[in-house]
Formats: sequence, structure tokens, C-alpha cells
Amino acid sequence: MDDTAVPTPTLLEPIDEAIASRDGGELHRAAHGLRAALLMVGAVRAAELTAAMERASMAEAARLRDLLAAELARATAELTLIAGR
Repeated sequence: MDDTAVPTPTLLEPIDEAIASRDGGELHRAAHGLRAALLMVGAVRAAELTAAMERASMAEAARLRDLLAAELARATAELTLIAGR
């Protein structure tokens, strides 16, 4: 079975939904949960961004979301490279 055919939510989807609905409590929960997972895999910079997002206003969270997306892409590429060794 081709895994790319199986729809899976992205890491940012809960954060995106919280920002879109302007739900600060949900944003905090989503960012906090993602931060814990990121720390487990050593993605420290991405975890720092989610920690900042937990305390941010909605406008700031939207700006941080774009930085987080870029950092997640970078961390994913690095982890993929490491896993291939």
C-alpha cells in the first residue's frame, strides 16, 4: 500500500485551526502538545517556537506559525538525513 495515499493530519493542523477560530485555549493546548513531541525528537528550535506560541497573541501566533512551518521543514529534512545513515 502506498503510504502517501493515506490522508494524515499535518503537525500544524491543530495550530492552524486554533488560529483560524481565534481560540487561545486551543492554541495553547495544540502548541504545548507539539512542543513535547518536538523535544522528544530533538527539534529544539521548533520547540522554542511552539513555547513562544503558547504565550503569544493571535497576531503573533500567526507570525510564529510561519516560522514554525519553515523550522519543521528544516528539522524534518535533517531527521530524514540522520535516519538514512
